[in-house]
Amino acid sequence: MFHPHEDEIWAQLSRELEGEFENHKGWSQDRIRVKDGEWTVTLDVHSEPGYRAEILYTRYRAPYVNTDGFRFNIYQETVFSEIAARFSHERAEAGHEDIDKLFTIKTNNTDQLKLLFDSSRLRALLAGEPSVHLFVRESDGVFAEEFPQGVDELVLEVEGEIGDIDRLKGLYVLFATVLQRLCAIGSAYEGDPHVEL
Repeated sequence: MFHPHEDEIWAQLSRELEGEFENHKGWSQDRIRVKDGEWTVTLDVHSEPGYRAEILYTRYRAPYVNTDGFRFNIYQETVFSEIAARFSHERAEAGHEDIDKLFTIKTNNTDQLKLLFDSSRLRALLAGEPSVHLFVRESDGVFAEEFPQGVDELVLEVEGEIGDIDRLKGLYVLFATVLQRLCAIGSAYEGDPHVEL
């Protein structure tokens, strides 16, 4: 649910991205849907329970056909994640110091991860947004949507309800660039996954 001035920002954003703003006036979750080639990107704000209160996240997501099962989880490097990484062998490196220093990365395929980040544009966009959480949600996970076999969901989320239209557009560009890179490295099929969020 958005406040009145956020409604205006999101309506403007949907026009600029040539998307559709679904304003439910508080009865349901408001969202923007943008058709990007064969994919539909959904932008919304969702909440998750926190220690003392719910935490809001601005979220971009799109289901896609995952051709090779490549998955990753990328989030901001913190003192705690650095300490945890010392006791875990799960941490992966993208092969680019600028990204590896800013983010904790986990993946099931380091070779595909390095191919994903073999794009100076993607690295620059991601480095400009160090607070993002970017990951592939498995379609068969406990909290996942019901997707057909082989369809997963790319998710980008940032803590807080973002009201800056330029930042919202920049995050969209980052998200779309990741989808395009997944296609370029053969980990995503550019076709319609036939899933609606």
